[in-house]
Parts: sequence; C-alpha cells; structure tokens
Amino acid sequence: MVNDTPTTEDLEGIDYSLVNSMELLRTIETTGVTSETFSSIFFETFTTTTSDDRVIDLKPNGAAIEVTWENRQEYCDLVLQVSLYSCVGIHCPNLSTSLAVSH
Repeated sequence: MVNDTPTTEDLEGIDYSLVNSMELLRTIETTGVTSETFSSIFFETFTTTTSDDRVIDLKPNGAAIEVTWENRQEYCDLVLQVSLYSCVGIHCPNLSTSLAVSH
C-alpha cells in the first residue's frame, strides 16, 4: 500500500466501527429519521477525535458548526478523510500529504 492512496476499505480494516457509523449516518433516513427529527437525535459539530486523542476542527471554526441533515454527508466525508490520514497513515507513513485537512 506504500505510495497508494488509502481508501475507506483500508480504514475499515483498522476502524470498522467508525466506517460503519459514518455509513449509518449517511443513510439515516432508512431508519425512519427525517430532516425534521434529525436535530433532536444528533448532536455533533464539525470536529473529530484523532487517533492520538486530539479533538480537531474538520473545517475552520468547526466546533461552532452543527451537523445538520443537509450537511451530514460533508461531515462524514471529512471524518473519514481525517481518519484515513491519521489511522492508515500510522500504518503507512509514506502516504500522500494530499489527505491532510487544510484550514
């Protein structure tokens, strides 16, 4: 995998729970959650905890941006991107720096 771009499948082998959680959030409507009920059950902001236990913003001022029905796909993309860089990067340190989150 050195010099290859890591994929969600690579991350799934390291952190299945995270990948599964993001997939469930992406398709939460299949569980009966609607845009009207989403904010009463989901209380996250655009932050995530890295593999070394740092809480980081997924985008500028992320701690002040609530995850909503409308932006949940972007949230999932960013969480997985950061996790790919931090988790898979630990196992494969020569990854492209293009996965780094820019602020």
